[in-house]
Amino acid sequence: MSKSKFLLLAFLAMIPLRVHAEVMDKELSFGFLIGYWVCSSVVVLLLTKWKPWAGVTALCLLAIVFVAQLVEIADPSIREAMIAEAGIAYVACSVLFPVLLAAMIPAGLTWHRHSSRRRNCDA
Repeated sequence: MSKSKFLLLAFLAMIPLRVHAEVMDKELSFGFLIGYWVCSSVVVLLLTKWKPWAGVTALCLLAIVFVAQLVEIADPSIREAMIAEAGIAYVACSVLFPVLLAAMIPAGLTWHRHSSRRRNCDA
């Protein structure tokens, strides 16, 4: 990296960014929320493919975060503040990502059955 690019990045890093100190500073960030649900979905899918009971167990443990998020969204005053500060996409993803997570159980079971049939046919 050239010296001029480094100085530009250092200067840009010092510029203050807009900060929300209302409701969203107490909630999970949108990036973390997306990353959490995508990684969790992959974990549940792979665990269900490996051992179906392990995927269901992981789903139950990961659902704790969803319940905590749902409690916040269920409160009308907090939900309105979340929509005002983070947008409707944040609230929609908070509700839809657990559906994706739950959909990984049937997908993993299908994958598990398909791979076990394939092993039986090869033998």
